[in-house]
Amino acid sequence: LKLRCFEPKVSAVSMAARCIAATNRSRHRLALHVCDQKRTVRALPVAPISIRKHSRASDSRLADAASRREFVSNADNPKPPAGDDGGIGLSWSFEGVSMLELLTLPPRHLLWAASLYGVGLRFPGLWSMRDFIDGTALAVTAVFEAAASAEGRDVDKPFETLVEDGLIANSLAEKLGDGGEAARCLEGWATQPLMKRVSILGISSAAGIEAEGEVGRRVQVSALVLTRELYKYESGESILARRLQRWTLERHLQSESHWYIVDSTALRWYSPRDPE
Repeated sequence: LKLRCFEPKVSAVSMAARCIAATNRSRHRLALHVCDQKRTVRALPVAPISIRKHSRASDSRLADAASRREFVSNADNPKPPAGDDGGIGLSWSFEGVSMLELLTLPPRHLLWAASLYGVGLRFPGLWSMRDFIDGTALAVTAVFEAAASAEGRDVDKPFETLVEDGLIANSLAEKLGDGGEAARCLEGWATQPLMKRVSILGISSAAGIEAEGEVGRRVQVSALVLTRELYKYESGESILARRLQRWTLERHLQSESHWYIVDSTALRWYSPRDPE
């Protein structure tokens, strides 16, 4: 009787053991199935996995460790540059351009571009948007470089050659000031300033000028121009000046004419240094 009473207990324990073994086998098969789906060589544990919440501190520690490993692996290579503008100060200036004019530039550009396109249809060869944008950028660069490189007798009249070539009006040349050595002594430049980039933001306005006869009639177009100029001073300081200006170009209606600069809101051909 004692043996008969003990047999059900033994069978119950053995059945529980068999259930646990079957569960482990099913987990093992599930782990292999997941590995096959993901095509990974890592084996998943059979035992239940505990999921922990990773804090930002732990993530940052992992990132720091990864960055340290990367630094060690690249120890023999030179360090990357700190940046294009490392050690260079930045300055902004709006010269004769209001914030309202800048904000309303997109619709006005579309309006004047359409109007000038119509003028170009009436006078073939007069208007090309691409030629105007490229020509304006080249003209502004030429004015800056002519003044920056002026030496000797050209210091007092740095734009004389440009005036003779018909690229700039004489009244504007007198307004932009002295060039080269005179400006260098006044501003304390260590080297000749450089024009890094000229960007034409859009057409601000356009107008037609009437005159007697077909020869005297001409068209004026004003564009907003953003220049980036690099200045290096004797004190060791470097400034990347960004100036927003309005440049006005003019052209006669006859086909033999070309665009030339008649006016600009720029105070000088260069960016004066902030006295502070």
